Amino acid sequence: IKKKLGIDKTKTILVCFTHVYWDSTHMGLKAVSKDMMSWIEQMINFVTSNDKFQLIIRSHPGETKVPNALKASLTIKDSLNLRFKNIPPNVKIISSKSNISSYILAEMADANLVWNSTIGLELALKGLKPFVVADAYYSKKGFTNDYLNFNKLAKDLINLSKKTKINRINSNERKFLERFCYEIRFNRKFNPPFYLDTKCILFNYSRTFK
Repeated sequence: IKKKLGIDKTKTILVCFTHVYWDSTHMGLKAVSKDMMSWIEQMINFVTSNDKFQLIIRSHPGETKVPNALKASLTIKDSLNLRFKNIPPNVKIISSKSNISSYILAEMADANLVWNSTIGLELALKGLKPFVVADAYYSKKGFTNDYLNFNKLAKDLINLSKKTKINRINSNERKFLERFCYEIRFNRKFNPPFYLDTKCILFNYSRTFK
């Protein structure tokens, strides 16, 4: 994959996992930037002035690998091409149509950055502590690196070493993580009366681990 993407193995590899534009769950959150696209734009500007980094932007497969009615009319890649006349050489954008595994990308990375998407939990379960840059429902629980300030994020990324353990889950964190995931995925689901006889399932996160 590194060869296919033209990844420079001597650089510190950062992977940003994005949302689908129409998914409202990423909107209106306290975060390192005013919105998700502003964050991605800041990340590109950040690595442009810090050549030690290789930035990979992984577009969400849900942009295109879904039924036609759910496909995004504007993809992250489209938007970045409109915002940047030239994408820097140390930035790679992976299309939502790509079959490259997000999990393999995460294993390659020195830091995995997410806004508030579920892949943050998935990576944590794989032992990779994500850098969460918005106020996600699973942030501030001890198994994520949490940021609401871009300057603090940039400082920690600059000081990031390939030997650091900031991007790994320890055994105590994993115990709580597994319990948390079980609670929100199994114990906090419910079907309201007006949705009876449908397949619609809503999630109740409000009372989880208060």
